[in-house]
Amino acid sequence: SLLAFHNGVPEHRNGLYYRGRSVFYNLMVSLAGLSQLLLGSFVWLAYGRNLTQDGGPVRVAMYVITYPEIACLVGTLQMVAGTFGFVRTFGVFELGVDDHRYQVVIAIQFLLMLVLQIAVQFSYGGTQQDLAADAPSVACLSLGLNALPAYLDYKMRTIPNRIPPNDYYDIREKATV
Repeated sequence: SLLAFHNGVPEHRNGLYYRGRSVFYNLMVSLAGLSQLLLGSFVWLAYGRNLTQDGGPVRVAMYVITYPEIACLVGTLQMVAGTFGFVRTFGVFELGVDDHRYQVVIAIQFLLMLVLQIAVQFSYGGTQQDLAADAPSVACLSLGLNALPAYLDYKMRTIPNRIPPNDYYDIREKATV
């Protein structure tokens, strides 16, 4: 991190630091997917497939469910992406500096979340509730849910697990110039 670099101890933010954070954030992506999948399944079983004619969408926290199938699809995709990222942190797959598979999966997930979860679910929400103000907030939550694990995966792959304290960033030599 920039603070560790500024303080002259970049070895405190090595690849293992980002690996540990990546585990946590990928678990959060999987948990978000599981909660959305379970909520979509419950709504599907309890209220049916199309809530546009039956009094509007079901709103729970940041979820708006008009079509439960969409919630199930996006939730499943989040669980798969989170599990894929979680497994990557433990070295199950051969990772290299140029391995951007996870970033591609996250980009596809984010695009599907914007289109299906936000645009479709909110736009068909009915006339009883004004959902226009909720969509940007959910979009911002979705951005954080997707961008941070992809960033941590990149940092985990590109920073060595052990940073030599004196010569990796050339700190000591530049400090004397």
